[in-house]
Amino acid sequence: YTSDKPVALHLKTKWSWSGDTMSVKDQFGEQWFSIKGNIWSLSETKVVYGKDDKPLFVIADKAWWNILDDAQAVFDCRGIEDLKEARDVKKDKSKFMFHVSSNFGNTKQTATVKSSGVKGDMDEMVDIVGKCTFFDQKCAMWRDGDYKSGGIPIAKFMSPIEMQNFFDYKSASGDPTQDFYLTVAPGADVAFCLAFVIAIREMNESYT
Repeated sequence: YTSDKPVALHLKTKWSWSGDTMSVKDQFGEQWFSIKGNIWSLSETKVVYGKDDKPLFVIADKAWWNILDDAQAVFDCRGIEDLKEARDVKKDKSKFMFHVSSNFGNTKQTATVKSSGVKGDMDEMVDIVGKCTFFDQKCAMWRDGDYKSGGIPIAKFMSPIEMQNFFDYKSASGDPTQDFYLTVAPGADVAFCLAFVIAIREMNESYT
C-alpha cells in the first residue's frame, strides 16, 4: 500500500463506527481500509481490511490485562478471510509483525519494523518514531530517528484547513475540531502508518 503521491486518510478524533465497522477514506473519498472491532471490549482486537475487503493485519493489546503496559502488537493476517479466524491470528507467534510502545503519557511512540529490500537488497530493520497526541490532534512520524536526530518524515496529521491550503485539495472537508487527515509521504507504507496511528489511539484510550 504505497503511492507516488501524498495520500491523506480522513479520520476523526471521535471515531465514527457503524455497528463495529469504521471506513477509512482518502481526501478524494476513495475507501482504502475498513476497521472491524468491538468498541465495548477492552481486550478486543481490531482487524484492518484492505481495498479488496480482505483482512490485512490485526492490532491487539500486548498485555490487555496489565494496565501498566499499553503496548500494542500488530499481526499479519493476509490470506485469512474469516473475521473470527483473523482475530485469533494473535495466537500464532509466526504472524507477529511489530510492537508499538510509548512513554508514560503516550506523547512519544516507537516501533522497529522490517523493511523489505528492493532489487536484491537485504531486508533491514527500521526504527520508527512518532510524536503524537490525539488530545490536540498533533502527530508526526519519522523513520530512523525524529526531527532532532535527522529522521526522515513519513507522515503527519493535518486539519481540513491545512489540507486545503497546502495541498489545494478543495474536496478536503470536515470540522477542524473533530476531523483530521493522516497525510502519508510518497513511497511510505500507508497501511503501516495507519496501523501505527490506530495503535497510538488504542494506547491513548488507556489514559482517558
